[in-house]
Amino acid sequence: MITLLDENLNHIASLQDYEYFLWNRRYRGVDSFELHMNRHKKYADLLQIHRYIAYDDGETVRGGKIEYRELQLNEDGKISENWIIAGKSFSSVFDKRIAFHNTAIGDGYDDQTDEAESLMRHYVNVNIISPDDTDRQVELLELETDQERGDILSFRGRFQKISEILNSLSLASGLGWDVQLDLSTKKFKFVILEGASKTGIRFSPDYDTVRLVGFRQSRFEYESVIMVGGAGEGNARTVEVVERGDTV
Repeated sequence: MITLLDENLNHIASLQDYEYFLWNRRYRGVDSFELHMNRHKKYADLLQIHRYIAYDDGETVRGGKIEYRELQLNEDGKISENWIIAGKSFSSVFDKRIAFHNTAIGDGYDDQTDEAESLMRHYVNVNIISPDDTDRQVELLELETDQERGDILSFRGRFQKISEILNSLSLASGLGWDVQLDLSTKKFKFVILEGASKTGIRFSPDYDTVRLVGFRQSRFEYESVIMVGGAGEGNARTVEVVERGDTV
């Protein structure tokens, strides 16, 4: 089920009769989505820029803002039957905010040392949720309870994109992050993800763990002979030809 929401996350319509939908999920980074819907179908005309798409994958509700819509012309010069709708998850706000907290005092850096999860929460909170400059506040976002996961790290924040800070801390700690949607409170929640090792996982379309399985055989960039140059110059230089199957 895909739900269309207005800019305040109020319900507009439930979309079921669409041709194609893909939500591109990232463990650390901004998700993206693409939706194709026949322009004559019910609610298709309501798919407008700046409205939100909510997608329930059975475990988590994700939300993203529509940032692109297109009707193409076909080969006959006629307008396509399908709207192409695309956008990014709400976490794209992290690409639009920089680490501005404490840059006007002291040495101009927001220096922090803490568990990785707490650090990520801090930079999101002071720069997006509760910044000193209320004009930069994003009221639709809130924080999940801090579980203080990850190693103790130190970071200096100063004018980096918040997405870059989160990526650096995520790579250093192994943690991931996500922004999930709570339709009951009409809020997005910043959450920290922790990977887990699992056994007995099978990858097969039968288990809905992969979408497509294929086979490919290729000889592109195939090499059968290697020429190796050794010491020396000009015609005095030793050149050895190694063919596939030779023992060196």
